Amino acid sequence: MYNEEVRIEMINKHKELLRIYEDWVGLLDGYLLEQPFPQSLLSHVSASFITRFHKSMLALQLLSISGFGDEAYGVLRLMVEYTSTLKSMINNPDERLLQFMNETHMLCWSTPLRMDLGELSLPVGPAHFNADELLTESCHLTATLLGYTLEINTHDNELNQILKNKLDLLLTDVNEFTKGECTS
Repeated sequence: MYNEEVRIEMINKHKELLRIYEDWVGLLDGYLLEQPFPQSLLSHVSASFITRFHKSMLALQLLSISGFGDEAYGVLRLMVEYTSTLKSMINNPDERLLQFMNETHMLCWSTPLRMDLGELSLPVGPAHFNADELLTESCHLTATLLGYTLEINTHDNELNQILKNKLDLLLTDVNEFTKGECTS
């Protein structure tokens, strides 16, 4: 449960570092709002990662001053993933961009990247919140994660087979739900 006393204590205890952190958030704010982005797939995907990173910075700050350390470390891990993925795309954009877009089903996502009539557009500011979209994206990413996990687990035991069958059933459910979402 949220505790106002914890928040006040954290703000007082880390006042100077929080001020510095706000400056970094402001720097990223300025970059996103003022930087002209070239009209390329890499530019738009990188802006998407930077936007997500920025939102994660805000979430990290809120979780940290609220005393939710475990959750804050989870958000920090997301920030590491965004940075690492972006770096790999920049190092080999032709191969990595296509691979990333297919593996994450990003072509089906309506935010943050939209492809209309062959042109790319990236929303600036808060993206429209769509709970169905968020949940289905999470399901696809979970399926990808579990698929990788089951691939490295070479034991062909009953539990793995049950997990594989359940994963297939759940993927069928989410795919039926989203059928037509990408075409509309």
